[in-house]
Amino acid sequence: MRPGGRIAISSMLLALVLLAAAVLDGVRVSTSMDTFVAAYRRLHLGMSGAEVEALFGLRPRYTCTVGTLFVRYYVPHRIIVDRVFQSLGGKRPPRVATVAELPYLYGAVQVAFDDDRLVAYTWSGETTEIVALAGSRHGDNLSVLGTALQLRSPGDGPREPDSLN
Repeated sequence: MRPGGRIAISSMLLALVLLAAAVLDGVRVSTSMDTFVAAYRRLHLGMSGAEVEALFGLRPRYTCTVGTLFVRYYVPHRIIVDRVFQSLGGKRPPRVATVAELPYLYGAVQVAFDDDRLVAYTWSGETTEIVALAGSRHGDNLSVLGTALQLRSPGDGPREPDSLN
């Protein structure tokens, strides 16, 4: 064998191993994405926080409170999580004053709970419909609903969903 031939073969084997790992990771991401899409399609108004968490099979990556609502953000894959939070410039406000101020996190499913019941949901950047108790509406971020979410009186205070207790 020529000098350097062994290095070339080793380099080719390493490249093949890396390629196989990338393909397997892509299959894993695709499978998890298929599962995530199926979970989104099974969402329905009135579900509890625990039911939604069980449906997705993971905890929300972020929660923001507005009035009496808890808005949770579910993200299907770690890579997307990193990009989503970069879009916030590293800031994740735990509370906002109005529904219009809810962060837009591309690729995240937003689910809004009031008294541990799902009252609205959408998939930011992936759908064009917001499903809400007040009626479905065109859009991909709960912030467009504004007062249509029918917040209870701020004096009532937010009620933590059961699955976070």
